[in-house]
Amino acid sequence: MPESAARRWRWFIAWAFPGACCALSISALAVFTAPVAILAVLVLRRHRIGRDAIGLLAGIGVTVAVIGSLNLDYQACSARSGSLVLPVGAKSISSSCGGVDGVAWLIAGIVVAAATVTFYWATTRRSWNRGTHAAPTVG
Repeated sequence: MPESAARRWRWFIAWAFPGACCALSISALAVFTAPVAILAVLVLRRHRIGRDAIGLLAGIGVTVAVIGSLNLDYQACSARSGSLVLPVGAKSISSSCGGVDGVAWLIAGIVVAAATVTFYWATTRRSWNRGTHAAPTVG
């Protein structure tokens, strides 16, 4: 991979960081991640904006996939009302249900991240094949 192409991927990954922060901003962590996301976008915008900024979507996709993978033990709550019956000799029982359906989030995150990386790779590769990566010559 030419040095310039490796550098472009670094910018793509740099743009993925504020994307991940934005995805976490819908949680209780928003107090910490929202300012970091805003600051990162402002810094990156000063240095480079363009095709690499699609990394924001990749960061969101990866974060959604991680949230999904952390919730793979999801159990839907029963719609019927009833009571729990304790086994003989037990004084209490622990049960939990609800939350986030991890499989759906995992699939959505993987699809978004994979589509974004594939699109970036294809467009970057196309520009390298056409020779548009080189600086224009004055002549």
